[in-house]
Amino acid sequence: MAEAVDVNAKWDACIDLTVRRFVYSSMAGAFGGLLFFSQFSFFFSSLPHLSVYQ
Repeated sequence: MAEAVDVNAKWDACIDLTVRRFVYSSMAGAFGGLLFFSQFSFFFSSLPHLSVYQ
């Protein structure tokens, strides 16, 4: 006998998990990018002989 499957609940859980992972990874990427590039800019600003804008 076939088992009753709630397709709407499965799609709801799938969409919820996908959106949650997308939002969390976007926030982690933004934070990581800010942290990485802020340290990088301080490092290169302390080396005037390697400046790109000379």
